[in-house]
Amino acid sequence: MDVDDYLYYLSYRNNLTQFIIHNCTYEKNKKRHNRINFNERELLALLKELNRINLYINLKTKTE
Repeated sequence: MDVDDYLYYLSYRNNLTQFIIHNCTYEKNKKRHNRINFNERELLALLKELNRINLYINLKTKTE
């Protein structure tokens, strides 16, 4: 993996993490300034995506 790919996936992972945290900080009945309501399946899919990114980064960095 070259440096550009590595930086891209790190940035993508960080942005996705921030997106999840930002949208899941308040309960449904609290203030939600332009936040998205995730149901359980959507949140699970996002967490799986984060896991896949972490595995991909770890695999590529260990093989090189």
